[in-house]
Amino acid sequence: MVHYDSADKVMAKRQKVLDDTHDAHPERFFSKPPTPPQQPNAAWINPPPTLDDSKDANQPFVETIGPEEVVVE
Repeated sequence: MVHYDSADKVMAKRQKVLDDTHDAHPERFFSKPPTPPQQPNAAWINPPPTLDDSKDANQPFVETIGPEEVVVE
């Protein structure tokens, strides 16, 4: 959904379903109305490598994803 640019529409539909559920059964929700999970900014199984010109051509590509580094050979 993120890659096909339809995530916003899906998130809006999810929120509508959650709102309708809350309206129908408010006793099920104690603290606050429900919200869908935060939308991801990327969804990869294997992220594509990027070429960093400052690296030696014989070195593997390295990408930073979150707090750790992923080495893609």
